[in-house]
Amino acid sequence: MSATMEATTKPQLKPIQVGEQFKMLEVTAEAGAVMPGHYCTSDAVVVVLEGAATLVLAEGAIPLVPGTSFLIPVGKVHTLNVERTFKATVIMGSSATLEFEGAK
Repeated sequence: MSATMEATTKPQLKPIQVGEQFKMLEVTAEAGAVMPGHYCTSDAVVVVLEGAATLVLAEGAIPLVPGTSFLIPVGKVHTLNVERTFKATVIMGSSATLEFEGAK
């Protein structure tokens, strides 16, 4: 099977903590993982702990490496392409959800 026909692995999301106003999620992924187009129903802050990935928004690509953080505005559609085994913490509103493009 060619690389283009293989199933794509998605990053894993695991709740760390949920408070009254905010929740924290751990995002982990292996190299080659792709999170398809999605948006958050609140602002979301990504804090990168390990690895390397590219956050792709309509305005361009943002490299994510350890020690960097990025604020993704509410409703902004984006994808995540993982280059090296990746680990990050995402902080968003406690009632926020991720909505995927094309999902009904």
